[in-house]
Amino acid sequence: MARTFRIIDSTVGKGGHQFGPNVLRVKQLLKLNGLMVTAGDHWDRTTETALLDFRQKLFGETPFAMVDSYRNEPLRASIPRNDMVLFELAYRANVLIRLCPPRSGADALTDVHDWLVKRETGFGWNRVAWGVEGMPTWAVVTSFEEDKPIAKQFYGFEFPSTEAPLALNCTVYANLMMSVWLHGNVHQPPFSAGVAESGLDKHLSVSRYGYKLLGEYKSVADITKHTAKNPSQLFCVEAGNFVGHMALLLDGEVFQCNIGKPACTRTPLERFVRGHPSGWISGPAPARP
Repeated sequence: MARTFRIIDSTVGKGGHQFGPNVLRVKQLLKLNGLMVTAGDHWDRTTETALLDFRQKLFGETPFAMVDSYRNEPLRASIPRNDMVLFELAYRANVLIRLCPPRSGADALTDVHDWLVKRETGFGWNRVAWGVEGMPTWAVVTSFEEDKPIAKQFYGFEFPSTEAPLALNCTVYANLMMSVWLHGNVHQPPFSAGVAESGLDKHLSVSRYGYKLLGEYKSVADITKHTAKNPSQLFCVEAGNFVGHMALLLDGEVFQCNIGKPACTRTPLERFVRGHPSGWISGPAPARP
């Protein structure tokens, strides 16, 4: 699976695509912004009105991106793939994650984690996190419909229609953060949006990021034995004899995304082990370039 995601790959709306996955994603973002759109993947007058309403709203406000180039086109009834209105649409839909290159390591990891907490990131099984193509300071979260394989093949990944569009699961979170630790972003190898190489008897930290599998744990002492010499380095903790939950360990704190509110938490290692009394430990993270 790729590292980056292009929200649309061609102009949508007047003079552009009138149906298909590009149109569907724009409509989903408009809906997440509270605007009325019709169901389906076709462009119509209702959708055009929603886009114009969004442009007019931006015309009277200070956009997050602080880019004024589109202010001269408040009545443009289309949206190209490189239009900053598309960024604003995604940002206000709450499907973006701010990264922090060129920083990396602990500062980057805690900064991104705190951003996720501030944005009230939820838990979602069917989520994927990607780098936004061409924007290394941003990641984007999409969803896929597991019970609609044909739609998945034809349309690829879409934006969720739930009240919590920004959501991750434990593996997607750990994958994101191991790359943030390494580079500050998710736009460079070894990151990939796919996480199929995790769970059960697979260890994503080892196969993708080059961590060393240190062994099983059944107590805090087992983990401390492996991490005491490098407490300020990043380790991966995988709970269960067959990996069922993935988290990251730094300076005695476990960083994770799990079911509950808030979903993204920093937990003392002792508390984590009480809830996950056995599993695997790997690390430390290889030296950053």
